[in-house]
Amino acid sequence: MPAESPYLDQWVARANGRIMTFGTSLAADMRIVSVNDLGFDGIKLTLSALGNEVTFQAPLLGVHNAGNIAAAALAACDLGLGLDAVAQRLASFEPVAGRMTPRLTPRGQKLIDDTYNANPEAMQQALYTLGLTAGRTLAILGPMAELGDTSSEYHRQVLDYALAAGINELWLCGDSWPSSEHSSVRYFTTPEHIMESLGDTREADLILIKASRSAGLDRLVTRLIDQSQEDAC
Repeated sequence: MPAESPYLDQWVARANGRIMTFGTSLAADMRIVSVNDLGFDGIKLTLSALGNEVTFQAPLLGVHNAGNIAAAALAACDLGLGLDAVAQRLASFEPVAGRMTPRLTPRGQKLIDDTYNANPEAMQQALYTLGLTAGRTLAILGPMAELGDTSSEYHRQVLDYALAAGINELWLCGDSWPSSEHSSVRYFTTPEHIMESLGDTREADLILIKASRSAGLDRLVTRLIDQSQEDAC
């Protein structure tokens, strides 16, 4: 269980069996001693458990993944693996496609494929990671689904965050986004509309593509890879 969760006591009261915790708390069974966001290169973190401490770099993007890594490490150690061995495996872990997956196009551009799902917090985390990497940045964002009556406000918050983060170009797909006259913002009605303008991505060094899965922006990832291969030929 996450040691810092405000609901920890409620979960413990309902659980049967032994409880183990992970997080930054000194009392956590698997403690996150430190974590450093390296942008496109992943995260560097130090974990401590069972009197042992290891520091390693994991290819998962975003500091929010430190908790996921700590939880997995805790489970593995409890099953008998040593923390050093767990860290070695995590350092070579391959992220699931569409979940902050780092890719390199044949053109040499860095591409973050985060097209599997989206919510306001995850959008901001992805944009934060994008902003940490040097070079010209482009965020292609699609709509966030299933937000109900709060949808307009959440899309406004994400747009404001992206503008404040200093992303060089923002391409917004769909009709959920509020209007903006900022010079970095371009609007597109459909993924197919974006397809027609993918040639304009050549100036970007790092591209983030993120939306709810229903938006279908995963097709842009495939097209960018294929188009770069064609250009390289």
